Amino acid sequence: MTNPTVHVRPGAPADASALAHLAVLTFRTTYEPFNTAANIDQYVGAAFAVDQVRSDLNADNLITLLASVDDELVGYGQLRLHVVTPLWVPGRHPVELHRFYVDAAWHGRHVAAHLLEHCVSAAAATGSTSLWLGVWQQNARAIRFYRKHGFHAVGRQEFMLGDDRQDDWLMAKPLAGE
Repeated sequence: MTNPTVHVRPGAPADASALAHLAVLTFRTTYEPFNTAANIDQYVGAAFAVDQVRSDLNADNLITLLASVDDELVGYGQLRLHVVTPLWVPGRHPVELHRFYVDAAWHGRHVAAHLLEHCVSAAAATGSTSLWLGVWQQNARAIRFYRKHGFHAVGRQEFMLGDDRQDDWLMAKPLAGE
């Protein structure tokens, strides 16, 4: 199977509905088998409602990048700027890779790698010297992907999914100049 041509572009408010649909799909696919329906429903209802996604696309402290193949939205990454960063995250003005998802149908076809390259470039363009993220400790596939692309564990944090307290690894990657 050949690798597709992936187009990455900034998200705009007009993308809210399509992005909300993809966000719900990818979140459910990733986490539903391991969590209660009530906790998943609570999270996606708040985080990925179309109005919330539109608000995120308008936010000054978020950069949203959309990946498409043949005009089909297949992945997205969101960078959060100017957020409180855990002390153990290295670098000057670290940028958070807040969300990063690719539709499971496109896993293993270099879509994620291509999208991540764009996220890294966007983070570097802010003047940051590091990119960091939180990843669920039980998401072995994602952890392998991030390690392969230069991220390393620097600590841990808690993440609340509904009423379930979960443990995330904090991972960071130095950017150019660090």
